[in-house]
Amino acid sequence: MGKKLNYLPMTIKQAHKTAFYGVGYLNRDRKEFFMDMTSNKRGGVIKAGYKQTEVGVIPEDWGIKQLQSLIKIKNGFAFSSVFFSDKGAIVLTPGNFKLDGRLYFNQRNTKRYSGKYPNTYKFEIGDLLIVMTDLTPDCNLLGKPAFVDNNNLLHNQRIGKIVVLNSNISDQYLYWFFLSSMYAQRMKETATGSTVRHTSVGSIYGTYIPLPPTKIEQTAIAKALSDNDALIQSLSQLIAKKCQIK
Repeated sequence: MGKKLNYLPMTIKQAHKTAFYGVGYLNRDRKEFFMDMTSNKRGGVIKAGYKQTEVGVIPEDWGIKQLQSLIKIKNGFAFSSVFFSDKGAIVLTPGNFKLDGRLYFNQRNTKRYSGKYPNTYKFEIGDLLIVMTDLTPDCNLLGKPAFVDNNNLLHNQRIGKIVVLNSNISDQYLYWFFLSSMYAQRMKETATGSTVRHTSVGSIYGTYIPLPPTKIEQTAIAKALSDNDALIQSLSQLIAKKCQIK
């Protein structure tokens, strides 16, 4: 009997099916459309319609690309702490990123800037970002993404701004890839530093990504994952509310 292989879902329908195993499963591994293929060994029996690649077994019509051919990463500005204050635009830091791919702000993690800065270092709504320095002991935040949803944020050092080089690539699809365990493992394996962990532009550029052949498919997959993520959050909140009532 051939060796057991893990597969990336072939269709949107399968992606939905994979995502609906239940709240408990998804709260643990809800970004697993991109399955971690690093444990696969060549020589196993591959199902019809799939192929073996550098990242594992993927649908036959998908491709494998290094990120350096798809994106450019722009680095931030060195904002002087002399001008940190309680007024002005917010200087984005790794502390504003959440593990689930969102930004958040509170009194403790919000730094504002009252000094002058180049206008090119002010984010626009919809910009895709990644964390390039992680102060947490488990290094789980390194490389995590977020979309800008606030037009009053400044591009600080160690925050990477993703610029998509190819119009056929969906930034939404990239976002979900940046949340995958496959990518997270790559970030941990290539991280430098001990107490504070860092990634580099080179490490990110050298990462391979499984890629559906069209932007339409990429966008559809991203939407399916986003819809499922929103459903899980809603169900989790409902369960929490019911637990409080009991």
